[in-house]
Amino acid sequence: MAEGSEQAQEEGPANAWKFFVALGIVVLAVVGFSVYQSYSAKRAAEHNRFNGFDFTPVEGGLWAVQVQEKGQPYVIPFYYHPRDTTDVVVHQGVLDPVLRNPEQIFISVDPDEGALPVVAGVEISRLTGNKYNILNIPTRGALSRQPATHVEIPIVTCDDASNSTTVIQLVHDPTANAIVSDGNCVILFYKDANESVRVADRYAYMLLRII
Repeated sequence: MAEGSEQAQEEGPANAWKFFVALGIVVLAVVGFSVYQSYSAKRAAEHNRFNGFDFTPVEGGLWAVQVQEKGQPYVIPFYYHPRDTTDVVVHQGVLDPVLRNPEQIFISVDPDEGALPVVAGVEISRLTGNKYNILNIPTRGALSRQPATHVEIPIVTCDDASNSTTVIQLVHDPTANAIVSDGNCVILFYKDANESVRVADRYAYMLLRII
């Protein structure tokens, strides 16, 4: 009996030591994982930052950025991170037709190019119009030519641009993604429908002075 009791007394401290060692390992693992997560989040935030603006990936594969306009913060989603638009060719003076504050803006798309160029036009119109209280210029959608079926949408091209009316026309061009200006008109050339949104995001980032 004495021998068994003595053995039990010896095993008691040993078991307690094993418990504390196991507990220490668990604590270290939890702390290490937390530190790693914090480090990874910081690295991701630094990687996603562009020209002093913090971009956050959000649901749907979009990118959200917060901007301050007239003392009011706005969180604006985009389809592309600005880093993914920097290869779009941009000519000088493409902001002038918009920033000179015309009486109205028309954003014109080809009726046969599908829905994506329309989405591209919306990417710009929400900034030129009054959605975010940024430019607040009356902005309307338009078509660059009459479709096969008559619709109550104005037909507007660069030929209709004037000192009071700025036209932003999206044009399919298989050879280039580019933004150019022609008098009071801005032309967004895109290689295909998917690229139309990327080109439009580039122009929108320029309007926000992010690029």
